[in-house]
Amino acid sequence: MDAVRERLPTTGFGFLRLVDESFGFNRHYHPEYELSLITEGSGTRFMGDRVDEFGPRDLVLIGSNVSHTWASNTPVPAGAGMVVHFTRDFVGEPLLARADAHALRELLEPSHGALGFRASGAAVRAFNDLEAAAGLHRLLRLLDILLELSRAQRRALCGPAGSRPHEHTRRRIDDVCGFLHENCTQPLPIAKAAEVAHMTPGSFSRFFRRAMGRSFTGYLNELRVARACALLSGTDLPIARVAAESGFTNLANFNRRFRELRETTPRAYRRIFSGEAAGNAEGR
Repeated sequence: MDAVRERLPTTGFGFLRLVDESFGFNRHYHPEYELSLITEGSGTRFMGDRVDEFGPRDLVLIGSNVSHTWASNTPVPAGAGMVVHFTRDFVGEPLLARADAHALRELLEPSHGALGFRASGAAVRAFNDLEAAAGLHRLLRLLDILLELSRAQRRALCGPAGSRPHEHTRRRIDDVCGFLHENCTQPLPIAKAAEVAHMTPGSFSRFFRRAMGRSFTGYLNELRVARACALLSGTDLPIARVAAESGFTNLANFNRRFRELRETTPRAYRRIFSGEAAGNAEGR
């Protein structure tokens, strides 16, 4: 996946709080690292070549030039997203070169691409403290957060940024991905997507695989399973209803695709999420 290059201030690092009532589909990338925390809301996270669901306390460290966006399913409270942009050497190369900075250097290793964390209450408070700080104190707060993350459990979300396609290819694939995001729960024969790209179905199929690294059907299944995960974790709808509202017309096919992409069943996924939610409530 690719996106529009976003130009950010070159001050070393910066903080912003998102005030929109939704996270819209707006894939972009930039050379700076990004640390993003979403405290409320749910939806689909597009990170490099991966499509996943996100929920409250979603914390992601995004590497340089990795394309990304979040798309919420429902309105979210203003200020539910906090974002920090920084360069790898924002604290200076001499500090990163220290022997006791090994864990921090490893956290910022470019080959990681993007890393996911489960934010604790302490992490949310740390972001609020960072927002309230100014000048050198804000830099020190960011360093504290990164040091904590260097010791925390993490999961790989995607690989590092790959080569960039030509501008015409990028615009075409962005149009297609936006169309698929908006319509993935509807019947979507490849001919409809090919029309968006102004291509024949056969040419589009080859184009899509080259640009996205997977088949059109495979990517569509990823979108639908991500949507199903949000419904499983955020509602008590029956499994069959979740399948239908995610764009699957056949329950057996839904169960099969879900297991392929999440390595568990929809019912087990819901149980796991319910257990995590109960644990988080107890820990507040």
